[in-house]
Amino acid sequence: MKIKLTIFVALIFVNLSFGVTIQLRKGGSVEGEIIGKGREEFVLKTAEGEKTFKWRQVKSSCIKKVYPELYEKLKAQAIERNEKKEKVEFKKSVKKKETVHQPVFLSVKTTKERGRFKKMDNKEIFKDSKARVKRSWNMVKFFEKERYVEINIKMNGLNPKKEYTLKTVYSHYLKDYGKGGRFFRKSTSQKNVEKIKQLNGKKNYGIKITTPTYHQYKEKITDSDYHFRKGEGRQKEYGAKSKGLDISIWLDDKLIYEKKAGKIETYYENVKKL
Repeated sequence: MKIKLTIFVALIFVNLSFGVTIQLRKGGSVEGEIIGKGREEFVLKTAEGEKTFKWRQVKSSCIKKVYPELYEKLKAQAIERNEKKEKVEFKKSVKKKETVHQPVFLSVKTTKERGRFKKMDNKEIFKDSKARVKRSWNMVKFFEKERYVEINIKMNGLNPKKEYTLKTVYSHYLKDYGKGGRFFRKSTSQKNVEKIKQLNGKKNYGIKITTPTYHQYKEKITDSDYHFRKGEGRQKEYGAKSKGLDISIWLDDKLIYEKKAGKIETYYENVKKL
């Protein structure tokens, strides 16, 4: 054990017995003889006595001159540190490029398509009715209109080299109005309808989604001797009316847009209003 310790001390502290000028990093210099040196520090014998310095206090060019072996070792360590730092910085830059992207601009509008009332065939309506019923309704014309809501989606700023999956989920709410007539056909609304579309090769898109039709009716008197019930006048309408839609839009399984019927729309995930 004593032999090993003696060897270690001999390696750490070696008498050099020659005069040197040590250039310090913070400026200035010190003259003397190096009488001992180790991995982190060295002892310098000066006119004022022995002084201990850290190698990190000395300029690299001076270390190279007085202790070439340590200089090469420190140089190799510095190169290794720089390589590791460059790898970390490269990974960070790649990750940043992957996560940070240009904003996507989105516009979502709903339009209620009006359509026109079309006259219904009284013979077809009353084909299974008794003659008395047919005669009593002979002075009234019946009309039917089909309506639907169109969801118009516009997206700008997508990467044309990337493929996206666009999912739209909507729920359409309907309400019956008026007292349904004899031939009233009730409309049904759909909830949580999913529409999937693949986007690829373009920067801008325009997408239209149409809801199922809902029905409205009108009865109009054609004979002055016939009238509806009190307060209904010579014409009445009934059927279904749209109460709005819940709409949510997903891009690659990430929610980017949401709007509830009668509420303010919300944009998510770096998406801005177009």
